[in-house]
This record gives sequence, C-alpha cells and structure tokens, in this order.
Amino acid sequence: MTTPTYPVFFELLQGPAKWGYDAPYSERGLARVTHALQIIADATIAERIANPVMKDAADVLNRALDVAWSRSPRPSHDERANQPWSEAFDSYPSLSLSSWNTRRKRLLAAPDHPLKAQLLALVDEVAPFVGQVATLKAKGQVHKRQTKTEAQRAEEAANRFVVPPSNVQAVQRVRALLETVIEGRYQEILDDLKARNRALLTSFVAKAAEAIVDPTLNGKDRHGRRNPHYTPAHHAGNAMLIYPIAVYVLQKMTQPQERAGSYSGWDFVARPDAQAIGDAEAVTLANEIRDRFIFKNLTKIAAILERKGDAQFKSATILGNELNLYNLVGRFGFAFHDGSSFEITTTNVFVVNDHGTRFWRNPLTFHNVKLPGGIKMPSPSESRMYEVFAPEAASVTPPAAPTVRSRRRP
Repeated sequence: MTTPTYPVFFELLQGPAKWGYDAPYSERGLARVTHALQIIADATIAERIANPVMKDAADVLNRALDVAWSRSPRPSHDERANQPWSEAFDSYPSLSLSSWNTRRKRLLAAPDHPLKAQLLALVDEVAPFVGQVATLKAKGQVHKRQTKTEAQRAEEAANRFVVPPSNVQAVQRVRALLETVIEGRYQEILDDLKARNRALLTSFVAKAAEAIVDPTLNGKDRHGRRNPHYTPAHHAGNAMLIYPIAVYVLQKMTQPQERAGSYSGWDFVARPDAQAIGDAEAVTLANEIRDRFIFKNLTKIAAILERKGDAQFKSATILGNELNLYNLVGRFGFAFHDGSSFEITTTNVFVVNDHGTRFWRNPLTFHNVKLPGGIKMPSPSESRMYEVFAPEAASVTPPAAPTVRSRRRP
C-alpha cells in the first residue's frame, strides 16, 4: 500500500524551529515518520499489529505531531489572552481520535482569524492516520502477546542451546581454579572500592561547600533550570562513566540538612556514619563480584570437562589474571590426554545501558582450541565446544590425579 502524502504536516516538520533546541527534522527523521505512517497503513489493511511495533510507530508520530502543532502559526499571546477559545490554539495534541475531534470543534467555535484556516488544514490532513490508530486500538487489533504455534515452539526448543549438566569432580576442579584467582584479588578489589567511596565523599563535601558560595556550581536540571542545591546525582554523574554505582553509593552516604539561618534552604551533607556506610557498600559489591565470578562461570567450564570425561582430563593451568578497576579478568588453560586443549578468558563487567539499567555481564570466550591430535578448531563458540570439541565422554583408563598449577610468579 502506498502511504498517503501529508504536505502540510511534513512542511511544518521541516520548517523553522520555534525553540532553540527544537531543530528542523533531518532526512533521517522524516524517513522515520514516513516509515511509521507506512506501518500504520499496512496494519489497517492487515487488521493486525504487534504491540511493540505499534508503540514504536506511535511514539514517532506523537513526537512529530507535537512538533508540527508547535510550529503552526497562531494568534499572538495578546490576541488570545483570557479568551475562552484560547485553548484551541494553545494545548498540545496527542495521537488519539477524541483529541483531534475535540481540537477541531474548538477551532471551528473560535472566532474567524487569518491563521485559523491553517490550523484546521493540519487537523484535517492528519485525521486519516489518527483515525487508523484509533481504529486499530478500538477493534482489539493491537496484539500484546505474539501467539506461537506448536511447530514454532518445537523448532525454537530444538535450536536453543542448553549447557549440559556436570558431575561433582568437574565442578571441584573448575571451582578450585576460580577461587584461586578471586581470593588472590579479593582484598585488592575491596581496598580499591573502599578508597573509591571515600574519595567520592571527600570530593562531594568540598564541592558542596563551594556551591553554597557559588550557586552556579549546582548545575541545571533537565529543563535547563538552576538546581537550588548541590546534589549527589549532579556530583557523581560524570563518575558513573567509570564507576557505575557512584550515584547510588553517594546518595547512601549523604542526607539533606537545613542550612543555618532562616529561609536559607537546605543542602546535602555527609551522614555521621558516612565512611562506615561506604565501607559496607564496598564489602557488598566485592562479595558480589567474587560470587558472580565463581558461579556464573562454573557451569560453562565444568560442563565441557564433563563431556570430555574424567579419564581424559590431564591438567588445569592458571595463565594469569588482571584487575581493571573492579572488573576481574581470569585466563585459564585446560589440557587432555588425547592431545586436545583449550584456553578461556572469563570476566565480570558491571554495565549501564542506554536506559540507565545497571546489571552484570559475565562474558566467557574460548581461545587456542585444539582437537585430539593437536588440530586447531576454528570458530570456537560455546556451542561448538560442546558439538565439536567434546561431543561425548571418552572411555579411557583414568590417569594419575590432575594437577592445578599457576604460571604467575608468587
């Protein structure tokens, strides 16, 4: 289906901005609006649309309608001040049929004005796709949950990779290596986190004192207005780039307190037990780093040893470890009696996504993977490690007890 043209609508999107931060739509922005209109038009014919797709298209169109309406010429403020019909020109639209019908009625009821016809032209022009959105919602054609057939479910289950279970001996061997690495670095991680929290508090107290004398240091909120006081979020915002929980920890270590003198406002100050709180948070995070490093990697590595079998296991080697901030990286090597071997690099990383959500990631990668006989295995992904490197347990007479050694100098 060909998307209808909306000349007035698109002309306003490309027109001069009313506010400094509201730039004219770029070619990419116009393409997004056109794509959203096409999605709504196609869904109207199909009488069906997935809720996530509908939401994305509606977000684009709502924003575009706000911009177009704000750029539409209208009577001056003095002309419409205290007039009962002023709301017809002032209020902002939304992507709903009732909103646009109400807006049209108010415009028709307003007194004649040279700019009235231009606003009506915009309202009438966008009415088709606004009505399409309303129809899709009213008829229940926006499906919030995608129903899968039994065949689709079976296909997904067959293609889904699941790490096989491991036995006790394999778990003990891998856990011994992981614990050797983490215990050697645990105190270093803890001391670094404590020092980081104390430095954060010290710098905040100093800056907050300066901000009382110079309020320009308080920064501005998202609306561009000056903050009335110096906040932990403002101080630790930049620190989050290298210390993602900076704001959270600083907020725990500070509290609001009234400023001396009447009608003087209030400020954030350090709690009496701020240092103890910071140290406790450091212990909590250090323990979480240690536990995640061990348990998140335990199953993946041990399952491969299970598939190779205890009879084939020869040795496990700690190749090294390093600490980047508080992101611990460990490197290990495993060798087997059939000539096969592999190395792994495992780490735990604390990240913050574009939406501000904080979470841990525990990537594990395989390197220098050699098949029985010393043949190098290409593309050593996790699934190929189970399918190619260790397809099934071997049955060989168990050799002497495996050794766990480290190449790192004491």
